[in-house]
Amino acid sequence: PKRIIRRADWIRDARSKLQAKPRRHRDKFSCWWRRAYKLRRKMATGRTALLLLLLVVHAACLSGAADAPDPAEPVCNIERRHRLSESEFVSEYQGIKPLVVTDINDNIDFAKELALASLKEKHGSEVVILSTSNTFSYDKVEMRFDDYIDSVVSKPHTVHKSANESLYMFGDNYQPWLEELLLGYDRVPFGENQALSFGIGAHLSGVPFHMHGPGFSEVLSGSKRWFLYPRGMVPEFDPEKTTLNWFYERYEEQREKGHLYECVISPGEVLYFPYGWYHATLNIGAETVFISTFTQEHEEHISGGAV
Repeated sequence: PKRIIRRADWIRDARSKLQAKPRRHRDKFSCWWRRAYKLRRKMATGRTALLLLLLVVHAACLSGAADAPDPAEPVCNIERRHRLSESEFVSEYQGIKPLVVTDINDNIDFAKELALASLKEKHGSEVVILSTSNTFSYDKVEMRFDDYIDSVVSKPHTVHKSANESLYMFGDNYQPWLEELLLGYDRVPFGENQALSFGIGAHLSGVPFHMHGPGFSEVLSGSKRWFLYPRGMVPEFDPEKTTLNWFYERYEEQREKGHLYECVISPGEVLYFPYGWYHATLNIGAETVFISTFTQEHEEHISGGAV
C-alpha cells in the first residue's frame, strides 16, 4: 500500500539526515524514537485490551438478554375450567382460589365494536380520566380520548418509565358514552352487586401489586398477564414502580419462592380473583381492551379464602 511505502521512505530519509548530524543529535533522536515506539506499543496494547473488554461486556449483555424472562410468555398455573355452573363456582372457588374459565358469556360481537380505530372515530373528542400506575393510583389526569390512544396507547411502556409517569385508562367510567358502551357487555353470570370497569392499556402497561374486593377480568382485545398472591401473603414490591420494573427485577426470585399464581388470559377467557388477594397486571399486545367486574362476597366466602 502507498501509505506503507511513504512511511518507509520517510524513515529512510530521516536516518540519512541523522547520519549527517553530530552524534549527540543522533543519540537524542534515537532516544525519542525508542520512547515513541514503546508508547505506540502501549497504546496498541491498551486498545486491544479495551476491545476485548467491550466484547466480553457485549457477550454478557447478549447472554443476559437471552436469559431475561419474557413478559409475553404464555404461562399459567391457575386452574382452567370450561362452562362452569354457579354451584360449582361457589363451592370450589368463590373466596378460595383464582380461576380461569371459558364459555360462561359471549362477547365476540361486542369485542368487534371496541376496535380502537372505531372507538377513536366515534368518541375521540370525549375527555377520559386517566390514573397513574402507582399501587394506589394517586393522581388523575384528564385527556381527550384520541390523544390518549395516539400518545399513550401507541407507545409501549419501558422500564425507564416511573409509575407516576405511566398513565392508564381504567375505572372512572362515569361518562355517559362509556356507560352506554358497557350496556352491550354480556356480563359474567356469577357474583352479586356487580360494578363494571372499562380499561384500555398500552403494551407492557399495568398496575403494581394491590388488593381489594373480589371480581372477574375479561380481555376483549390483546392479552393480560396476572400475578396473584393468596390472601394473607404480601409480595415484595415497590408501590412507586411499574409492574414491568418488578417483572425484570424481582419476578424470577419471587417465583422461585413459590406461592405465586400467574396466568396470561386472552379473549374468551375470564379470570376470577378472590377477596384480599394481592395482584398485579401486565398488558400484552399493541392494544389491550378489557373489562373488570367487581362483586361482593358473603362473609363465609371471605373467611374461607386462605389457601
